[in-house]
Amino acid sequence: MATIANILNDAAARYPNKIAVRYLERQFSYAEIRERACRLSSVLRSLGVQRGEHIALISPNSPVSLELFFASAELGIVLEQYNIRLSATVIGELLKASGARVAFVSSKLFAEASELIEVAGRLLKVVFVDGSGHGDANSYESLLASARPLPPERAASDNAAAPAAGGSGTVANAAAAATSSLTDRNDAAMLLYTSGTTGVPSGVLISHDALLHQTALGAQISGLSDKSVVLCVLPLFHVTLQSALEAILVGAELVILDACTGPDMASAIQKFAVTHIALVPFLLKALTSHVEDQAVRLDSLRLVLYGAEPIGRELLRRAQRVLRCAFMQGYGMTETTAAITLLLPEHHADPQHLSSVGKALPGVMIKVLDASGTECPTMVAGEVIVKTRALMLGYYNDPEKTERVVKDGWYHTGDIGYLDEQGFLYLVGRKDDMIISGGENIYPQEVC
Repeated sequence: MATIANILNDAAARYPNKIAVRYLERQFSYAEIRERACRLSSVLRSLGVQRGEHIALISPNSPVSLELFFASAELGIVLEQYNIRLSATVIGELLKASGARVAFVSSKLFAEASELIEVAGRLLKVVFVDGSGHGDANSYESLLASARPLPPERAASDNAAAPAAGGSGTVANAAAAATSSLTDRNDAAMLLYTSGTTGVPSGVLISHDALLHQTALGAQISGLSDKSVVLCVLPLFHVTLQSALEAILVGAELVILDACTGPDMASAIQKFAVTHIALVPFLLKALTSHVEDQAVRLDSLRLVLYGAEPIGRELLRRAQRVLRCAFMQGYGMTETTAAITLLLPEHHADPQHLSSVGKALPGVMIKVLDASGTECPTMVAGEVIVKTRALMLGYYNDPEKTERVVKDGWYHTGDIGYLDEQGFLYLVGRKDDMIISGGENIYPQEVC
């Protein structure tokens, strides 16, 4: 499997008539999603986008996120996913720095589109992904309708000779584009923006290989199969896109929800017999409260994956009692292409482990360092560092920041935690939050 595009190509070959995606009142088979992605490859070429260049997507969750991702991956194009919660000014500044030539924008953001173009300060082609409603012929569906599907093998070979462009190579040389006949696994596939704890958005370049590795591992650990139904409520413009890729990999059915209230989620789970869902604690609380208050039964639900923020012990116990399914917690970050540790369902049976974020995934190495860079013994807190195959290629156009956090292949997370004798990781704070009192290091989460 050379690139992430093969995930869809292989699934469509195995399950052409099976429902791949449900969204609003529409449903798409695997063959239909693949054909739309192939048409989109033709659209991208007609718009002049070439291998190694960037395109932008600024839109809420919809099938477009997946179609555009697979189409650009097929062509060796880097897809930039933008957080729609950022202001138009910030997005415009990021676009200006990125060099993306085409922006696919939701018509719901029509009012901001002109501001985006103005701030970007250059000619930027805008395609409205869900119908502009303003008579714009340059809309997503009209472009798809007019384009002939570009076979994947032609997309790869025809683009092999395309001129290289900056921004999608390795940490050592982010401007270098591969020259092989196919997109290389180590090329950048996606750029995600993360604010981290500084509030300043940074572009994180993620390779095909990192995504392929995490997708295969995640699908296996979650027990996904072609019989599974995955409900997608978390943003596809974050690294949580991973759960959607896992569903496509195994030929599962993916239900994309455009609302995430407790009643909406419960209704979708019942209607489509959802088996797997990924949530942040806030959404888990909303779902749990509705199910408990309304005495709703969610008999199909098999696994809830949660993470992204600390979860209270009381909420977790309540969710376990009410939802009556398995739970799994993931800890990771955009820079590591999602999870580096997991608290597996069997770990949830031991109350001692519920304060941890689990153990390292297969192939992931974790260390805890003190201020001098010396590895801490078990039960002693320090900075958590990680080495993983799924590590980012680097921060886009920011080698200095990359070198500050990636040293000898180890990513320094800035999180403070400790490992116990069994290898479970416990987090106690952020490195920047440390307070020195009486010669001792104190972290806010340690203060009762």
